[in-house]
Amino acid sequence: LARLGVTALELLASPHDSLPFAPLAAEGGPDALKALIDAAHGFGLAVLLELDYARFGSGTDALRHYAAPFFHTRDDPLQAPPLALDHPDVCDFFCDNALYWIDEYRCDGLRLREADRI
Repeated sequence: LARLGVTALELLASPHDSLPFAPLAAEGGPDALKALIDAAHGFGLAVLLELDYARFGSGTDALRHYAAPFFHTRDDPLQAPPLALDHPDVCDFFCDNALYWIDEYRCDGLRLREADRI
């Protein structure tokens, strides 16, 4: 890829809508992701991780009940409830999560999917 002029890779950090600290085990888990990022850096490629906070809590009602303060109420059960980003603990959680991906996996940047929804 580097020989073709590619300068960066964008990877989906965690496809889980309720486990935002966990890369997919089926794709090798944390160690494989770290190795991939290190290998990309070895070829001079930057690595951006995509975070999908807009879908947080959309796949399970359990999370909405367990972490109710994270969400505002929405009448449509088919849509992800809006995050309660006006709550300081919720903001801290997502800031800590973003820093986790940068610090733990040594990525070069983040892309927030549907950032206008969060």
